[in-house]
Amino acid sequence: MYNPENRQYILKNSLGISYHVYFEEGRGLCIRMLSDSKIWSRGYVLDKSAINDFAAALDKNDVFHFFYQTRDGSLNYGHGMHGQIETRPVLNSRDPVPWTKHVSLILLEKATVFFYVLRYQSRHIISMQTIQNGKLSRPVAIDYVENACYRSIADHEGKCHLFYAGSDGLKNHLYHRTMKEDLTGFNPPERIFSTEFSLGSVSATCTGGNKIHVSFGVSGDGFYEILYKNLAGDREAISLYKGENAPGHSGLVCSGGTVYFFRAADGNLYFRSSENDGQDWTNEAPYPIGNNIVCFSYASNHKDENIFPGEIPGNFTRGYNLPFWNRTE
Repeated sequence: MYNPENRQYILKNSLGISYHVYFEEGRGLCIRMLSDSKIWSRGYVLDKSAINDFAAALDKNDVFHFFYQTRDGSLNYGHGMHGQIETRPVLNSRDPVPWTKHVSLILLEKATVFFYVLRYQSRHIISMQTIQNGKLSRPVAIDYVENACYRSIADHEGKCHLFYAGSDGLKNHLYHRTMKEDLTGFNPPERIFSTEFSLGSVSATCTGGNKIHVSFGVSGDGFYEILYKNLAGDREAISLYKGENAPGHSGLVCSGGTVYFFRAADGNLYFRSSENDGQDWTNEAPYPIGNNIVCFSYASNHKDENIFPGEIPGNFTRGYNLPFWNRTE
């Protein structure tokens, strides 16, 4: 069954070699390589103390980077290639019992950026740290976040964007912020959407023209809706799903200039697509992917690919199978 909390990272380097970064119970955080015959190697353990709260990325030089929580609640960072891995602590935990901190990782030209969610007086705060020129910054609290709901991406120009759900006590808001030029924090928030209902399932992607697209869930008593907005346009948010049944996990994917909306529910995958930056969308249709849908986060340095890094549902058919791309690896 599709589980967004059990994310699998597929990273393809500039030579077209694919790596799978994953958590395995009893072994910790692991990495394995896909052979030319579409057979996965045995996993190499990156850190046996890791829990299933991690993020991974590949920089332009094919160096792996990974950010993760350990069994004592601490946050660590590692990087390397060809089996030469270095790790260092990012944040020590005051609570020896781990709980999900929803870690994420963004690679910028001048810095590595870490995001995580901490608890403070029964509320949650999204926080960040950076490494610049080998120096680790102090933690920076960004804002209170509702339901640990946030998404971070770097656009095609290398600017970091942050989306998250927050509340002013009267309404819930979806906020958008961009990182400051000096990378010490974020500019003031912009409200994308406001509602008296609950917000969740935030996803964002970027098309070739550096246009940012975002989708998010709104839910109340007996109704569920997924809304979409192109941040470059002045149109109101439009509905991509609305019903009495929960939509499942949803998100956006950009592949070859086309924006895809997907939702995984009840063991099935459904999608809609737009070829004009979200102005018009096809009707929802099932995607013929088969069983055992899993949650991938995919990124590639391979020169013949045009897919924006991000979350994409798929499965492990003949190596791995990515929808909306018409290729298996």
